[in-house]
Amino acid sequence: MALTIDLAGRIVLVTGGTRGVGAGIARTFMQAGATVEVQYAPGVEMLRGTAP
Repeated sequence: MALTIDLAGRIVLVTGGTRGVGAGIARTFMQAGATVEVQYAPGVEMLRGTAP
């Protein structure tokens, strides 16, 4: 069963969102329509791309 959430107009901060579980969470929020800000440690490549 798929969970459908509309987060249009919401802003989400994902800490540790550049890879692994955090990146998956950030992508899921983007797909739900949220504006996503990603906090990451210096020296870590930033998550790139946008949700379809």
